[in-house]
Amino acid sequence: MISAASSKGLTTVVWVLQVLTGCLFLFAGASKLFGVAEMVNFFAQVGCLR
Repeated sequence: MISAASSKGLTTVVWVLQVLTGCLFLFAGASKLFGVAEMVNFFAQVGCLR
């Protein structure tokens, strides 16, 4: 069995990982929406922009 302290620690770790993952998606999406040069070049290379 998992103790209460261990369970709380695990919950905190999972929560922090979820927040960090969400921030990664937010920054990736924002850089695409704001037309950061690297993202524009990437899309041009993979053929998303004409």
